[in-house]
Amino acid sequence: MTEVSHIKYSSIKLWFNATRPKFLTAVIIPIILGSVIAFVYENAFYPLYFVLALIGGIALHAGTNIANDYFDFKSGTDIINKEVTPFSGGSDFLREGILKPRDVLVASLILLGIGIAIGLYFTFVIGWFLLVLGLIGALCGFFYVALASKGLGEVAIGINFGPLCVLGAYYVQTVKITLVPLIASIPVAFLITAVIWINQFPDYVADKEVGKDHLVVRLGRSLSAVRVYHGLILGTYAAIALGIVFSFLPLFCLISFITLPLFAIPGMKIAHKNYLNTPKLIPAQAMTVMTHLFTGILLIVGFLIRYIVLIVL
Repeated sequence: MTEVSHIKYSSIKLWFNATRPKFLTAVIIPIILGSVIAFVYENAFYPLYFVLALIGGIALHAGTNIANDYFDFKSGTDIINKEVTPFSGGSDFLREGILKPRDVLVASLILLGIGIAIGLYFTFVIGWFLLVLGLIGALCGFFYVALASKGLGEVAIGINFGPLCVLGAYYVQTVKITLVPLIASIPVAFLITAVIWINQFPDYVADKEVGKDHLVVRLGRSLSAVRVYHGLILGTYAAIALGIVFSFLPLFCLISFITLPLFAIPGMKIAHKNYLNTPKLIPAQAMTVMTHLFTGILLIVGFLIRYIVLIVL
């Protein structure tokens, strides 16, 4: 490998890591879920639209992550934060001067622009409704820090990575809105909100100092905030159960309850016991991410099993 190619590779890898790729499943899971529901219930699946929806969603999410780092760095919260974990506290790229703030801002705008461009394409070939969804996603992404400071960040995250993504992916394939994808998006929305919520505990002191008054700051790093986290987790499984009872979700989605004893309950116990101890809270952060990822995957599997069973019978 030549020196030049090594530099290019390092630069590509650097920017890839700056997007926080381990969190991109937050947008990948709901887009796949919405697309699978369209296939299972409407027999509608256009591979090109699916790929473009994934690219657009990933671009919007990556742009959001980078913009979040930029605004947190400018506000000073990432600089003064002494409780950084693998899941919270921002990236080191700006803190350590590896990337320049202006370059990070430009990168976020480019990625958000890619997402908007794909949204405009869908608007042209499918309908204006997708432009609305795309603009909501882009604006919420770029201004997430401002929304979080007003106590609206958690709501924005839940809506964007729940109903907006699932319904958007479903609409791209079917050009219609139904209750099934909306109901299926609720547990995904709860779980991604839980991921954000638990990750705000280590950031509490720094965020409070700079006036980033998200809901954990407003409630305090307290048992009250932990109870909300528990409510989001338990609300996830209640939403799945109710969706099945009222026939919006297939019975096979019960398979998603496997994550309750595997990740959700252990994470809740750790959070309850160690919400004031950041090093010991990290496993709860990891388990919340795993709960979101695998519950989403198993919901998708539940819909696919329904499709297979109906074909066989």
